[in-house]
Parts: sequence; C-alpha cells; structure tokens
Amino acid sequence: SDDEGNNENCEKAEFENYPEIRIHNNKWESSHLLAWINQILLMEIAGVPTTVGLNTSVTSITSFYSSNTSVELKDILSKEFYEWDGLKKGNGNNNDTDDGLYDCSSTDEPCFHILPEVWSEGQRHTVDKLRREEIIDYPTSNGLVGKTNLYLPLYTAKLYPALS
Repeated sequence: SDDEGNNENCEKAEFENYPEIRIHNNKWESSHLLAWINQILLMEIAGVPTTVGLNTSVTSITSFYSSNTSVELKDILSKEFYEWDGLKKGNGNNNDTDDGLYDCSSTDEPCFHILPEVWSEGQRHTVDKLRREEIIDYPTSNGLVGKTNLYLPLYTAKLYPALS
C-alpha cells in the first residue's frame, strides 16, 4: 500500500495476502466520493486492502486515507473520463492471481478493478462489449439519479410565464 510501514493506526487483516483492490476515481466529484465510500467499506468492514486512483503514481494522494490532506479534490481527479484500458488491465485475462485480479500495484500503467460510476448514455456499446469479454459484470445502480435540467428563478418565471 502507499503508506507501507506507517501502520500505527491500522488493524491486522483477517486474511493474509489478499490482493489490493484499486478503484478508479474518474473525472468528477461524485465518482471520487463513491470511490472513497467503497474504499472505506472494503477496508474497514471487509478488511480488503484498497486504493483509489488510476495508477500507482497517484494512489498515495487520491486515496481516502492519504496523509496529504492539503490536496484539493480538483487536483486529484482523473484526467480521463472512462479509462477502459485500465479496467481491462485490472480485470482482463492477463491476471496475476487465482481469483482473476491483476496486481495493479506492480505497474505504473492505468490499472484498476472497480469503476464506481458510469453514465450509460454513450457508453452502452463499450459496457456490452466488456460484458461479452467477461471483463466486467453487468453494471447496477449506485443509488444516484443524475439529470440534466434547466432551472429558472421564480421571478423570471413570473415575468415570462411562457418559459415555465
């Protein structure tokens, strides 16, 4: 892990040698916050070593447990929207472990196992292809509902009723 050797506040995992799970933080805030929530659940509840980030060079500052608290969220978001090659590397057929996971900590290339948020519009073809290749499971809802709307201030709606 990124803070290896700095484990004074850590509990020992119930099982040894579990491969690190890497979660991609994506380019927008809600995805990064979901990555942190998943990291906390995996580490604190399941005892699974988990990092957040696109590659090994950034996980030390993008993970929830980073000791660098002066970093702003806008500075740790990914530059890529959907880094499908990194997902393929983490979950593809070039696996290091018996359970099918690639050890992403062994490379500086984009590599991760979980993409917490994908907007299906425009991505359905890629998602279907990755499912057929058995790279991913079928995506499910994370509970968020995204919408794009136009809102008018009340005084504008009163002045121009045809707009509302």
